[in-house]
Amino acid sequence: MTATAPLLLIHGLHGAASEWDSLASQLRGERLVLTPDLPGFAGAPRRDDHKLSAMVAHLAEQVGPVPVDVVGHGWGGTLALAFAALHPGSVRRLVDISGAWPPWLAAGHDQPAPGMTRSQRLTEAMAGSPSQRAVRQEYLQAEAGLSGAPRPERSLVVWGARDRLLRPRFGEKVVSALGRYTDPATIEMVTLPGVGHSPHLSASDALGPLLCEFLRAS
Repeated sequence: MTATAPLLLIHGLHGAASEWDSLASQLRGERLVLTPDLPGFAGAPRRDDHKLSAMVAHLAEQVGPVPVDVVGHGWGGTLALAFAALHPGSVRRLVDISGAWPPWLAAGHDQPAPGMTRSQRLTEAMAGSPSQRAVRQEYLQAEAGLSGAPRPERSLVVWGARDRLLRPRFGEKVVSALGRYTDPATIEMVTLPGVGHSPHLSASDALGPLLCEFLRAS
C-alpha cells in the first residue's frame, strides 16, 4: 500500500461532509479525497438500511477495490472502525476522532462486543428535527451479526480531554480493542487538552497538521 491511497472522510450523526473542508483542502492534489454526506444527511437520499454493515458496504462502493485511508468523527469514527473490520486488507491508515468502538463488534479475539447503553443511544439521537432524530435512530439499530478483524497498518485515535459526550476512556477502549487485533505498537492515542467532542472543528489548527503528518507518512 502506498501513501497515494484514496482518503475517505466520514462525518458523524450530527455533522455533514462540509466539516472536512479544511482538512480536505490540505490534502487534495496529493491524492483522491472522498467526503460523502452519509445517506439521510445534508440532502443525501436515505437508503433502506442504515445499519453499520450496510453503511460500510455503501462507502466501500464509493471507494472501490483499492487500499484506502479512513478518517471518521463520532459515529463516523465508529463506521471507520467497522470499515476496517469488514475490509481488513483494504485499510492502510485509520483515524478515529471521538468515535466509540462499534457496539456489536467483538472488542478483540474471544472478547465480547461492548453493546450500546440506552444513554449512549439517547446521546447520539438527540437534538435536531424529528426527521433528523429518526435518521439517527436508524443508524443506531442493533446488528448482532457484525463480525470482522480490523488490521490497519497504523491507527491514530484522537480525543478531546473535555469531551462530555464520550469521555476519553472510550478512546482508551478503542486502543485496547485494536491492540487485540493488531500490533499495539502501530496504535497511537492523542488526547487534546481543553478540547471537546469535535476537535477537527474546535482545534483544527492543532489537529490538521497532526492528521496530515500521520496520513502522509510512508
